[in-house]
Amino acid sequence: MSNERPKKENDKPKTQNTQTQTQIEKKPQILGYGESVPDNLFGIEEVELRYKESARKFYLKVKRPKWLTPTNTVPKGYDIAPGYSYFQGLLVLFPNSGVGLNVKAFSSRIYVVRVEGDSIAVNTCLVGDCIVDVDGCPITTVSDCSEKIIKGLKEKRYVSLTIERATTPETCRAVRCALFAEKTMPLDPKMATDSSKIGEDEATKVKQGRVPDASKGILKQPGKGVTGVSFYGTEKPHMDIKPESVEHCIGCEPYNP
Repeated sequence: MSNERPKKENDKPKTQNTQTQTQIEKKPQILGYGESVPDNLFGIEEVELRYKESARKFYLKVKRPKWLTPTNTVPKGYDIAPGYSYFQGLLVLFPNSGVGLNVKAFSSRIYVVRVEGDSIAVNTCLVGDCIVDVDGCPITTVSDCSEKIIKGLKEKRYVSLTIERATTPETCRAVRCALFAEKTMPLDPKMATDSSKIGEDEATKVKQGRVPDASKGILKQPGKGVTGVSFYGTEKPHMDIKPESVEHCIGCEPYNP
């Protein structure tokens, strides 16, 4: 005697992982399936089985967001560095989806260290990308990045990112060094037991004005010296104090922090 329950007319087919579902991402919005417009997952399966049995050719119409858009707009005060490309990225929250984005901070920059598969970040971010801002707000710490992304997804269901991506061998090496850099603070060695007492005594002397004047200056006076002969032929001072200071700018390569 069979224990199978007889099928009813209003029974819906069970959800299964069909071939079309494995080939199509979960992110696009399906607008049309052949000549019909299904409104749920069961409708897609029914249309797929009908076309599969008839062996007819059909077209699937979908709508996808633009996950990455090239841009030259960066936050105020952030310089566009050579060897990098800049993109406007999009993260959209879908049902039963997760962010899947792991980041780290290095030299006040936020780098992507891992992107989980089947997440909302897999089409937008790559490992090594630098997240410059979230919804126009510059970020420099991991906590700021996480808070702004979560807040934007909860309020608007989407967030916009400005992404900096290395494009040359030099910048790729710099990013690789940043990813492998260990974020550990060196331990300060323990000072001697009497060092604190010596520091307190010297600070007390300075406050009370009991510091004696220097007995001898470090600058040589013209015509005086130990040997009587200098490199310049006369006893010329080797150091001098200018009455005015001059400021000199020292630059460095943008991809060599």
